[in-house]
Amino acid sequence: MSSTAQIDANQKNAQQSTGPRTNDGKAVSSQNANTHGLAGNFRVLPHEDQPAFDSMLASYLNEWKPRSPDENFLVEQMAQSRWKLARVNRIEAEVVGQLCGVQNEPKSGDAVLAAHILGSNKDAYGTLHRYSAAAERTYHRCRTELVRNRIAEAKFAAQSNALLTQMQKFSEKAAAQAAERAAEDAKLRNEPNSAPGHRQPSRKPTPGVPFTDEDPLSWRL
Repeated sequence: MSSTAQIDANQKNAQQSTGPRTNDGKAVSSQNANTHGLAGNFRVLPHEDQPAFDSMLASYLNEWKPRSPDENFLVEQMAQSRWKLARVNRIEAEVVGQLCGVQNEPKSGDAVLAAHILGSNKDAYGTLHRYSAAAERTYHRCRTELVRNRIAEAKFAAQSNALLTQMQKFSEKAAAQAAERAAEDAKLRNEPNSAPGHRQPSRKPTPGVPFTDEDPLSWRL
């Protein structure tokens, strides 16, 4: 394990670095001289793989299928936070290497960022940990919000379906009752003798026909 004196010496060496020698390192050094890409507005750094980030973002969009601009923003924030976490892990590995005296040539873009952090921060690990924690919080906050939205949508859909089912049953019951009443009305119209309050028509007796139970109005003359 490196001593305090060794760590201080490595930090001084990082400050006296001759600078990047690769194209990626020079791009980072020129366009990112005052920042390490871990704070502020997100962007894919010049030495990073833009198509790789685009592919990751597309996979997140395909998984969550955002239904509104708000959900689209949350998904983008998740992808960006995931990318920042990977960036922090790479830079941390470079910081460890430089503190241990490992000087790889030519320098990568991540090595340049690590040297920048070591040169401007006495607590490089603390700085990286704060950025890592912030990215993780953003990721989990956005994911929680998306899950909450989906649960609320599912609950609303279930309530709507239950209401529609109840209304459909009510309509079917009302239609059945209306059909039953229509059938009863038709039956009453076809059988006038059975209508309530209907009086039997008067019949004249038939001469010579004896009185019977079937024909109580008939009698023998």
